[in-house]
Amino acid sequence: MPYFLLVLCALLLPAKTAIGQEIQVNTSAFQELVVQVRINGTDLPDPSVVLFGVTNDLYAQEQELSVWRIDSNGLPTIEYGGAVYYRIPIAEGTSYVLDEKNLFLQFNAAAERFIARSMSYQSASNQGTLTSGFGAFFNYDLSSTTIDSENFTSAFLEPAVFTPYGVGSSNFFVSQSPTQSGAIRLNSTWEMDLPDSVASLRFGDSISKSAPWSISNRIGGVQYATNFRTQPYLTSSPLRAATGIATAPSTVEVFVNNVLQSRRQVAPGPFNIDNIPSSTGVGDVRVVIRDASGREQILTQSFYQSPGLLRNGQHDFSYEVGQLRRNFGREGNDYGDSLISATHRYGFTDDFTAGFHAESSASSRLAGGGIVQAIAGLGAVNFDLAGSQSDQGSGSLTVVGFERQARTSAIGVQYQQASDNFRLISEFGPQRTTSHALNSRFSYGFGEYGAVSFTYSSSEFAGIPNETFSTAYFLQLFGKLSVSLSYTQSLLADGQRSFFLSAFMPLDQTRSTAYQVSKSGNDKLFASAQFRKSLPLGLGTGYGLEAGLNNTYRAEVARNFNYSTVTASASSQQGQSSQSVGASGSAVFMDGGVYLSRRLNDSFGVVRVKGFEGVTVFAENQAVGRTNSSGALVVPNLRSYEDNRISIEQADLPFEVEIGATELVGVPYYRSGVVLDFPVRLVRSVTFVLKDAEGNDVPSGAPIFKRNGVHINLVVGTEGLVYLADAPDAAAYTAKWKGGECHFEFDLNKSAPEGGSPIDLGTLKCRTVH
Repeated sequence: MPYFLLVLCALLLPAKTAIGQEIQVNTSAFQELVVQVRINGTDLPDPSVVLFGVTNDLYAQEQELSVWRIDSNGLPTIEYGGAVYYRIPIAEGTSYVLDEKNLFLQFNAAAERFIARSMSYQSASNQGTLTSGFGAFFNYDLSSTTIDSENFTSAFLEPAVFTPYGVGSSNFFVSQSPTQSGAIRLNSTWEMDLPDSVASLRFGDSISKSAPWSISNRIGGVQYATNFRTQPYLTSSPLRAATGIATAPSTVEVFVNNVLQSRRQVAPGPFNIDNIPSSTGVGDVRVVIRDASGREQILTQSFYQSPGLLRNGQHDFSYEVGQLRRNFGREGNDYGDSLISATHRYGFTDDFTAGFHAESSASSRLAGGGIVQAIAGLGAVNFDLAGSQSDQGSGSLTVVGFERQARTSAIGVQYQQASDNFRLISEFGPQRTTSHALNSRFSYGFGEYGAVSFTYSSSEFAGIPNETFSTAYFLQLFGKLSVSLSYTQSLLADGQRSFFLSAFMPLDQTRSTAYQVSKSGNDKLFASAQFRKSLPLGLGTGYGLEAGLNNTYRAEVARNFNYSTVTASASSQQGQSSQSVGASGSAVFMDGGVYLSRRLNDSFGVVRVKGFEGVTVFAENQAVGRTNSSGALVVPNLRSYEDNRISIEQADLPFEVEIGATELVGVPYYRSGVVLDFPVRLVRSVTFVLKDAEGNDVPSGAPIFKRNGVHINLVVGTEGLVYLADAPDAAAYTAKWKGGECHFEFDLNKSAPEGGSPIDLGTLKCRTVH
């Protein structure tokens, strides 16, 4: 117990020192005032409580100093009225003037004496709520192709279920041809996304993550890996920061590569703005601080952004254990050797990322590590070193590279050297890699006169050399026409050469034309022209036409319906003709309903405007379809984990409706559905003449109640006329007057005539209550 007290005292004593030493002063003559404060010319919105000593010392509580942005650590303290006050040091560059009559304090201090204010450039986040329910869907993609009178049919089928605990799916390919028929299972996976961990857990078939010098493998097993898709507003690459000191209230503008990224108003003192996005390559952050008098400070910081870098403190990993998948697409259940694989990268700083990769199978082991280092204003270097062990013996591999991408030019060099016994792990056992490879590239832009690039590569695989040189030129004319010309030359004895010339021009947002001329080796010269109209996101038609030399042509058309996409095409190439038709779509089972849809590749939403047919539905202001007879429509291709703004066309609704909202936000899980019920309700008013059992008008002014006695603020008008706004579909009522009472009811589902509102029900007979 005494030892515990000693430790406790040791922990508490530094805390007392941190807030400063308590000083003994006579506080009887102190003044406690509530004053309006102006700091370096900026008026604070709320008044502050301060103390003034007999020697003109200024004291304030910690919460006031926090608002003033003055650090209280180490300042002397006193006790006054049961509260702790801190004495504000009046050093060189710090002063104050008190106007006791007007209770106004003007405080001035050097900018560096204030606590730095931190601001973030990026504050994007979901406005909607991430939701997931239980459901299932069934994707189908059917096609039938005839090639020179031989028929080939195929179907790609995908049943899937989704829950708050993950998504399970399985893919099957079924085919029938003159030579063979059958069905093959492709992938079967249960995937559970973990947005809080920025990761996913997968059971079943998956693809292992590789290092830049290794290969990925299909496996059947378990994978736990980073998944940045679960946090779309998280940036894994380095973000930049801008820092400075404002001597007066100022406007701070932040430019990245001369493009304005942020404009903020700041108070006097230090500041920093973090999370500023930047582009790949050489760049600079320029901070312009401008006060009210127009005086400017300009601060510039250079950087280099490489795709291989992670932001400071960011992890990127993948761990797998399972069996290697073999003959994918040919066999449905062919699994081989066991595999354990681990890949992990970490951003130690914004300019330095390091990582490792290791694999082990029954016949091979492989491990290596690598780094990426950015050099501000210059470029980035990468270095990897790996080793392997297999039945071929031990081997090693080294990779070194440099890249530089500037505004008008780019250069890159990468060299790989592997020993004869170095082996990679593949589905069929140890696999050779390129014994040596050199890849280099250089490009330069001439502004409006286009850009040119040069590429040289040399490699050797299993004793077979390869060496090529290529160049390309890109030019944009008239603001729309894009032209590219490329030439490739083999530097080996065969001297194989090829060239490619293409031109592309968009005519509007959906239509475009393209032209190409190419020749490779001893092949004939080929030239073609294309005209294409892209398939819209919603309902509509897309098509393409292509004609070329050597009796080559292709025509295709596709149309999106509410429930499917239908395609047809015909083509001829090298004397072989083919015709094809196809259809794709999906069936959705969710929230007690069955809905048909176009094919679902990502997440989706079930929009319901109950009871209203033909209402146009928009996703991000793009029309995607119209509701069916029950008022429902499936909206495919929503972005998982992001806000998806879904709206309806108000003009498609009848006049007699009450609309709670015309836009809703859905945030679905990956490959899951979200139900979006629009609060739209038909408001119908009715009129009728109410007569008693003898056929006389019910007296004017008689109140009408619901049958359960609830008063509804409704009375009978002259000549028995009753007007009921917002009438229910069916209800029972009672009318009362002096000396009489009667019951009546109506059912609009049975008796309402066609037409708008108000609905005239004619004469209703009210049964007398005895």
